[in-house]
Amino acid sequence: MDDRCGDSDHCARSSHPAGAHMNLGRFLRRRTSRAANPSEEENAMVEPATHVAGSLEDVEPAVAAPIADTDPDLQDDPPPKNETAPQEHDPSPGEPPTDDSLEEPDIDTWGDFFEGADDLEVYDEGFVSVLVPKISLEWPASLASTLAEAVSEGGSDGLNPDAIVPALPALWRVVADAVHLVGFGCLTRESVRWGSGTWQLILSPRYSLTGTVLEAGHHDEHFHRWAWLQDRHVIAYALVEAVVGRRPAGRQDAQALVECAAGEVTPGFDAIVDLLLEGDLAVGDLRALQALDQLLSRNATNPVRYRCFRETMTGSGKASGRAEDNEDLAWWMSVKGKPTCLALMDGITGNHDGWGRKAVLAAMSAIRGAWESGTLDPAEAIAVADREVCARTPPGGATAILGSLSPDGTGQLASVGDSAAWQLRPDDPVNPKHYQAWRLTPVHTEYAENLRADATVVKGKSSLTRYLGGAARRPFTLTFSLAPGDLLVLLSDGAAEEEEPGRWFGGVLAKLAAARARAGRAVAPGLAADIVMRAERLGGHDNATALVVETDWADPDEETTVERAADYR
Repeated sequence: MDDRCGDSDHCARSSHPAGAHMNLGRFLRRRTSRAANPSEEENAMVEPATHVAGSLEDVEPAVAAPIADTDPDLQDDPPPKNETAPQEHDPSPGEPPTDDSLEEPDIDTWGDFFEGADDLEVYDEGFVSVLVPKISLEWPASLASTLAEAVSEGGSDGLNPDAIVPALPALWRVVADAVHLVGFGCLTRESVRWGSGTWQLILSPRYSLTGTVLEAGHHDEHFHRWAWLQDRHVIAYALVEAVVGRRPAGRQDAQALVECAAGEVTPGFDAIVDLLLEGDLAVGDLRALQALDQLLSRNATNPVRYRCFRETMTGSGKASGRAEDNEDLAWWMSVKGKPTCLALMDGITGNHDGWGRKAVLAAMSAIRGAWESGTLDPAEAIAVADREVCARTPPGGATAILGSLSPDGTGQLASVGDSAAWQLRPDDPVNPKHYQAWRLTPVHTEYAENLRADATVVKGKSSLTRYLGGAARRPFTLTFSLAPGDLLVLLSDGAAEEEEPGRWFGGVLAKLAAARARAGRAVAPGLAADIVMRAERLGGHDNATALVVETDWADPDEETTVERAADYR
């Protein structure tokens, strides 16, 4: 109940003349439902404002300088394979509560008060208690397609998903124009648009009762903070919907969608979404977004070299004293002047039968043979490993991430399963103080696939849809760039243990790396150790393996060497 009513009986029977009825039952149910459903309330925050009056003929549209417009057929995979033993319940941290979980308020004490008409009645004198204006909108120029429509429709006036991240610097300029023009809190769910090769924002300004647009500085600081957060969420949700095809049900749902679809657009998309949703940005301050744009565009200008470090730990929750308890494997091979080859695999667990360990050993043997014979393409090496696992260890299977890093800073990845590759970039490659992380590979599970269509999905996180062992025909592939100071981090799923619902793991990695750098300690080897120890501190529910690759300027006087991991572990 709204605490402004005070005594409910007095309020109900004394504040309106006889004959006036108000459907407060529906009002209270809606209020209680929103209070019990944070995700719904968050969505409501970014809905279009309903109290808009007047015309926008006097508003100049904010348009940035034009930006130039810068998928193979898929075959069905075999049925998904469970990476772990079946679980009774697989909760999703971003799952909104169902209608059944919302308690209906007890309003029986209000008697027959709610039996009136659905709408407010007009008194004989023509007086009504609440007035809602009739709104007529007239736009001063034609409306472009919403961002989601522009991406899905394609064509000459559409937008390729890979072009979204490079185009974002122009969007920040348009946002700055919009804020200067009408202030904060004027974006709605359909505000972000694309047409004629550039961004368009349609605004819903706040009007006075006389029909004039309120000045940008009319509201207090608290309102500005709230409205600025609303505008950032509107933009983030529009970006996610355009890439994934479904509008997020809330903040955690948006982060889960972006993680599941990582690598399908230009790397760094998830970092941008996280900054919009969670970043500590001052009101109206776009400098952090602009700095992130510059960081993402950094590339190697000279030859680079790579140094690899790995750590692995058998999770205490899985340990039984046998070697096959740890079914993770990480290995690398590096020759000066040639690509550095990387592999990280996670065996699919049976009932402690050891087939997961046998599968990764068979796969690694085949991959190493392919590398040494000159087959360096990660996707081709995945195909070789898949055939070997099917032939030698048919009951077993494994996730896999394979990489090839060239001296010019170009990297190639291929992956199947739910192991992850992350890239970390420092603010300064010589004296780093802060790092920014973004994920490079998607998640191949039933949960990830179903989440694209249904925000309430909770099961299937352990059911792999692509894996070595008969389901690797369509590996994910990516070509990306590394610059001096960058870290490439390959992780088994157990190394990326969730600390708290809704916390983006990229922020965890960046914080760990920055702590090492500010303490003056070696970042790459220490980060590998920190990651696996963190997983154990969080319960050791699974094995944890991290392979961290450090990128540095090449030394022209360095002798030609062959470097490889000493063993498979």
